[in-house]
Amino acid sequence: MELGEGQVTIDSDGQVFSGGQRVDQLVVVDFNRIQDLNKEGNSLYTYEGAEEDIVQPEEIQVKQGFWKIQCEPHRRDGQDDRNVPDV
Repeated sequence: MELGEGQVTIDSDGQVFSGGQRVDQLVVVDFNRIQDLNKEGNSLYTYEGAEEDIVQPEEIQVKQGFWKIQCEPHRRDGQDDRNVPDV
């Protein structure tokens, strides 16, 4: 993503604006198999699972200036959360 001059803003749909011009779109995804995420450091993760296990969440709202991700705990694959390794 290349940002131009000016203030950067992100709207609730994830559209990224720089200096009032739309420059890109954030894509928010979820993973059916979170154990396929590998922590690389500095909040960077890589995913080595199957593409069909990448899903788009049903309801997303992006809020600029927030650092916390808030979601309901769930498992789409039916596994018990207690058996999932930390990522």
